[in-house]
Order: sequence, then C-alpha cells, then structure tokens
Amino acid sequence: MRFPKELVFFCGAPGAGKGTMAGHIMHERDFTAGPIEVSGLLKHPKFTAMKDAGKLVGDKDVMEVMLLELLDADFAEGVVVDGFPRTAVQATMIRLLYDKMRAVRFANKDNPSVNELFPRPKFHIAVLWVDEEESIKRQLSRGELLEKYNKRVQASGIGKKMQARATDTDVELARHRYKVFTEEVSQALEEIRDVFHFHFIDANGEFQPLV
Repeated sequence: MRFPKELVFFCGAPGAGKGTMAGHIMHERDFTAGPIEVSGLLKHPKFTAMKDAGKLVGDKDVMEVMLLELLDADFAEGVVVDGFPRTAVQATMIRLLYDKMRAVRFANKDNPSVNELFPRPKFHIAVLWVDEEESIKRQLSRGELLEKYNKRVQASGIGKKMQARATDTDVELARHRYKVFTEEVSQALEEIRDVFHFHFIDANGEFQPLV
C-alpha cells in the first residue's frame, strides 16, 4: 500500500469556502488530482440524513472510506483532504498514520529496490475560520442560490435539480452545525497540536488569489 508523499488535511467552518481554497492549495503545491472531499465520500442515505441534521458521521466510517481513497495511485505525489479531521479520534488517526509512514520509510531507506516507494511523509493541517454569523449567512445564501438554480431548471427543462442541505435553509440548523464544528474541531486540533504545525486562515473576507 502506498500513500501520498504529501498530505494537506484541510478543515473549515461551514461556509468558510473550503472548495475555493482547496483548489488554490492544489495549484500552489502542483497536485494533479483531487481534492478528496470526505463529505463526498459519504453519499450513503444514512450518512446524508445525519449530515442534514447537523450531526457528524461516525469516525469508523469516515476513516475507512478516506484511507481507501488515499491509496488511489492518482494521489501518489500529494493530495488535499477536504473535511478532515473533525474529531479527536480522527486527529489521532493522522498521528498514527504519520508514525506508521515514517516507520516504513526508515525500515526501507537503505534498500535501493524499494526506498523510492516510501518517501519521507509530509503532513500539513490547514484550518479556515469564519465567525458564527458569517457562517450562518453563507450557509443560507448557498441555499437561496440553489433554490434559484432549481427554479431555472424547472422553468427551462435544462439541467438537473440539486438537493439542498437542510442546514442551508434553516437558521437554527445552520447555527447548530457551526456549533458542532467549532466544538469538535477544537478538540481534534488539541489532540495533535504538539506534533504538527497548523495554518489558520481567516476566511471572513473575500478570497483574493495570488497573481
């Protein structure tokens, strides 16, 4: 099993703009595939119902699908993992994965036939942050835009309607989703802050790409 030589674990508050920033990070790091969107891996109806209620999918399910995806050869040079870690257990998994990859590297570094298959792992953790009111505003705005899109699809017959998250149409669910994120992610980062450096990005403003 070969994992990517460089991993950027990327999490952010709801509405923080992870999709936009993930693409920017990929461009800057010359990653040719990805990102891996953990939420996109969990399309099973039972996971969707939990997410619509503003809850988190269980750690076992998240870690299993994410690790299997990382083994894809397209990500060998590096990949952004969008939406991970979200809990202390997931953060501990990052630590264990890093330790295991280092151990495999050390065990094979003097074997010329395989040492290139196991490079020294590079792990980064980036966190996008917005305040609560900005997060709620962006979540609801996303729901409004999706509603307008679905109306255009219905009127024109062109395209396919998309299902909005319940948290993008209900203020209290959006607020609860933000609260869950802040509590869980704070706990997760505390678990591994002594091992990895973090990149905290203030995402309250508009994204301005470097020229």
